[in-house]
Amino acid sequence: MPGLDTLIIPLILAAIILYVIGYAHGKREAKVVVKTERKKAVKASRKVLTGKINERLAPLLPDFPVNPSEACFVNFGVDYLGFPGYHEGNIREVIFIEVKSNSARLTGRQKQIKQCIEDGRVRFVTYKISGE
Repeated sequence: MPGLDTLIIPLILAAIILYVIGYAHGKREAKVVVKTERKKAVKASRKVLTGKINERLAPLLPDFPVNPSEACFVNFGVDYLGFPGYHEGNIREVIFIEVKSNSARLTGRQKQIKQCIEDGRVRFVTYKISGE
């Protein structure tokens, strides 16, 4: 029967070999994951950038709800406020315009803004700054 000393060295070598193989495999897997995540991040970034470009170009597209010169870019809550008739001196209405592309949907806040408008919870306020 072989002694314990003769079994320990092969076991240690086997453990080292398995560790090195596992380490190399894990490193390869990590590279694949990083590469995949990087591709996802680039794709998401492109979508955001495309959306921002679409928002700015939307007034120039044929079906935009108001004349481009009667639209004011807001980009906070909604993308544009439209004032049809502004240049003729007869504003007929105020339109809140949110630009979306492809399958994009309203955010929760945008849904709240839409609901406030639909419920008539909209008002005009004049804020005066007192000077010297």
